[in-house]
Amino acid sequence: MLVVENLSVNYGKISALREVSLSAKRGCITVVLGSNGAGKSSLLKAITGQIPSEAGSVTFDGQPILGMPAHRIVALGLTLVPDGRELFPRMTVLENLLLGASAGRSKNSRADLDEIFDFFPVLARKRSTLAHGLSGGEQQMLAFGRAIMSKPTMLLLDEPTIGLAPLIERELIDRVLMLARDLDIGILLVEQNATLALGIGDSGIVLEQGEISMRGLASEMAASDRIKQAYLGM
Repeated sequence: MLVVENLSVNYGKISALREVSLSAKRGCITVVLGSNGAGKSSLLKAITGQIPSEAGSVTFDGQPILGMPAHRIVALGLTLVPDGRELFPRMTVLENLLLGASAGRSKNSRADLDEIFDFFPVLARKRSTLAHGLSGGEQQMLAFGRAIMSKPTMLLLDEPTIGLAPLIERELIDRVLMLARDLDIGILLVEQNATLALGIGDSGIVLEQGEISMRGLASEMAASDRIKQAYLGM
């Protein structure tokens, strides 16, 4: 569904990505591993039109999207849950969710809201709370919910569990699995917790200094001595 070919991104004279190629399928979880500064966030931002690329191509559902405005990419069904959440802090939970619907392909925002509140019951209880008044875990749920309100067929997740308590982390990961397995949504997951990511992923890549240094099935990567030493602390 998502195909990235030879994508290169520069920040001035600094190369952030060099000829990166990957594909992600609907209903599958594709994991992107890498240390800080490896180019993971740059990859997601280039795919979703937030930063320009120097070379390469990106197609989504057969349509070229490189250079397309970000709002049009969301309307096609490709949505990013960014690192840092980037909520509207002085808007309520409900208002943030409705903005997600307005940016995407939702046909019935009321029905979609009911689905989100079933998915994340805490958001239903706090629908009138300002976003900045939520806990970190609740804010991450709201960022997920806002993205799902756009009715995506593929979600790009940038470090969704960072800074979360273990119970909230597990709840969010369970929701990611549900999105892929039950709702047939493709997931491109950037995550520093390699154990967690490879435990739920179907396939993955490793980025090092802007280049892909390894790719394969998630189960095979988890068993790799190189991955164990570099990312699993073994």
